[in-house]
Amino acid sequence: MNSTQQIKLTQYMTNQKATLSSIGRSIASLNNDLAAAISHQAYARSNPDATVDAELLALINIGVDELLTQYNEVDAKRIDVLAVKDGTMTVDELIAKYNIDLAAYSNALI
Repeated sequence: MNSTQQIKLTQYMTNQKATLSSIGRSIASLNNDLAAAISHQAYARSNPDATVDAELLALINIGVDELLTQYNEVDAKRIDVLAVKDGTMTVDELIAKYNIDLAAYSNALI
């Protein structure tokens, strides 16, 4: 391995580790926040204090629908990562689907 390759590998490994750590923190945060969202839904839907009316529920539903749309985008990427890892999607299919510029990615490692 030449020195440029070693530099790129070292930077790749640094980036990979940072990405995995960031995703791990995001998942932990999402898990905690979803627990709170479940409590919010239970309170709003059971309405024990008679404070939530149909208009407020409609607004809550809009917010929930927006978040679920964003989550579905994340889940689709999760599925693709697993598919490439498991070999049910080729790396070329992944590159094409996400329009990944490997030359730019490689150049950014230096």
